[in-house]
Amino acid sequence: MTDTTPKEIPSDKNLVYMVAYLCIKDLENLTEQVKVLDRFDLTDAERAQICGSAIQSTRDARQKIKGKR
Repeated sequence: MTDTTPKEIPSDKNLVYMVAYLCIKDLENLTEQVKVLDRFDLTDAERAQICGSAIQSTRDARQKIKGKR
């Protein structure tokens, strides 16, 4: 019998940061990076730190994404 209960994401933020960085490291621009990072439930400051950019730049990228929808 297989267990079908959803697995919980570890609460260790360092692990989440590492996985998030690995997911975006090869992406070309900030908008694409922020789009992927939105799936990790991170704050604007955390997104900016992972992307190596300013907080306002990540906020602007999120607004750009929302505008395309």
